[in-house]
Amino acid sequence: MLKKGLILIAALAALLAGIMASSRLSAQFELVNGQTGRLDDYAGRYLVINYFARWCAPCLREIPELNAFVAGMDTRQTAFLAVDWDRLPKDKMQAMIDELDMRFSVVSDDTKMPIPFTRPDKLPATFILGPDGELAATLWGEQTAASIDAKLAELQ
Repeated sequence: MLKKGLILIAALAALLAGIMASSRLSAQFELVNGQTGRLDDYAGRYLVINYFARWCAPCLREIPELNAFVAGMDTRQTAFLAVDWDRLPKDKMQAMIDELDMRFSVVSDDTKMPIPFTRPDKLPATFILGPDGELAATLWGEQTAASIDAKLAELQ
């Protein structure tokens, strides 16, 4: 009887974990350009998420590299989102995107983006979610298009 009870508890725990993961992946977030997205929009692909801030010199230096990465990535296998660590208002964020020539999508408020990792406490920080939506890699410090490509190649 105890064994059946443990099996039932394990099955319920697995079911609940699946429901919570599905809920997390389908929660909606907004991009600065007004479009909306969900993490499950990226299912089956790697999702690179880069945290940056205007006051972070290495973050600013990596913007051209991130532009190059996005321009060269295979969108069938990979997607890219950036997140403003300071959570600036959308109008100020859009002005910064234009000024810095950021050629990639920026999440307007990461509190609404159900990320499967802890918000970084240092910048720059780049996280790679696997095709299953789970954290596959964390890259600390300034990245280049080549360093992100190399990590993705290692993960595949």
